[in-house]
Formats: sequence, structure tokens, C-alpha cells
Amino acid sequence: MVPNPALRIDHALGMVVIEFRNSAGGLSWSIPSARELAAYRAAVQADPVPNARAVPPAPLPSTDAPSETSRPDARSASRDQAAVAPSAPARGQRSG
Repeated sequence: MVPNPALRIDHALGMVVIEFRNSAGGLSWSIPSARELAAYRAAVQADPVPNARAVPPAPLPSTDAPSETSRPDARSASRDQAAVAPSAPARGQRSG
């Protein structure tokens, strides 16, 4: 028994096709439809898109040096400063 819906990879187009089958196991309909798949195939044959893998990927930002906020000592220092920050005297009390 075929799972309903079934996923099929169309390697020529580089896409997944979702196929819905009837109780006899025949193809009822698909996403994209048979007509849309034919249009995709015609477009690929008429004007192929350059291979995306041929274009070098953009360089990633350097991760060699940690940022100030990612260092554990920077986070703990800011927490420590907040913990020992002087508070204002309560109303009616004199400071000092």
C-alpha cells in the first residue's frame, strides 16, 4: 500500500512532488499538477537557469574572536555591576 499522500523527488526539476492516490492506487492529482510540471520542464529546456552551485557562496562572518556580549566574563561583569549598584534612599530617610 502506498502512503497517501506520497512525496516524490523530481531530480530533473529539483523539486518535491506531492502525489495523492485513489483507492485503487492510481494517481488522482499532484502538487504541482501534471500541467504545471510540464510547464516547468518546458521552461528548463527552453532557458536553463545557471547551476546555483557554480556561483561561489558569500563569505561568512568571522567567528574567530568572540564578541563582547558572547564572552562569559563580560556578561557576568554586567550582572555584578547591576547587583552592587547603589539604590536611592527610601522616602523619608536621609542618606549618609
